[in-house]
Amino acid sequence: MVYALASKRGSGFTFWLLWSISLVTITAMLCALGTWQLRRADEKRVLLQQLVGQAVKVAQLNQIASVELLSTLTVTGQFQTRYQWLLDNQMFEHQFGYGVLTPFCDDRACVLVDRGWVQASLSRKDLPDWDTPTGMLSITGTLTDVSKNPLLTQNEKADGWPRRIQIIQFGEMQQQLPGLIDARILHLNKAESGAFQPLWKPVNMGPDKHMAYAVQWFSMAVVFVLLMGWVARQRMRRKSQ
Repeated sequence: MVYALASKRGSGFTFWLLWSISLVTITAMLCALGTWQLRRADEKRVLLQQLVGQAVKVAQLNQIASVELLSTLTVTGQFQTRYQWLLDNQMFEHQFGYGVLTPFCDDRACVLVDRGWVQASLSRKDLPDWDTPTGMLSITGTLTDVSKNPLLTQNEKADGWPRRIQIIQFGEMQQQLPGLIDARILHLNKAESGAFQPLWKPVNMGPDKHMAYAVQWFSMAVVFVLLMGWVARQRMRRKSQ
């Protein structure tokens, strides 16, 4: 008789222990995820404000290294058509294509310009054709650094121009084009001369979407607490019978 009562008491203790741990742990996790989404939304708002607020014009391209990233930058020079690269495996609206990378130069330096997406030919042997503006001109775009792809570390061997590449490696490019500014790329605005379909976006997910995800996580936390409350009530009701 004593053993049976102890077993029942132990069973009840185990239930409430597991109930308490589950309630605290899972609720805290869901709230943490919601808080993280709110923080990401604030970061995206700050980022978008930076993009709107910073407009820079440099007299010489060799001054770009001192320009703050994500600035809207206007530069003067001319496209270097001899050396152009096609960034491989770029998709737009479920169509395969390339990102066109063309150096833009003055008499002191060159900056790599991301001109956007062009559709690929049906055969990998045939590279697409495109026009490039000639002569001196001013262009405007957003200045960033280059994100690295951890899955790719080197390009396929290739000869001739334009050259197809899988990743942007400034070391290789600078061997072919001395004077190319390191680790900076200018994403050309869509309305600019020589621009194609833009692929680069300042943010892949806007603040509103992060807010929506935050609401979902907090709602799940509330639902879970209500569910655990219902479980506890059912347990106490069975105990009282």
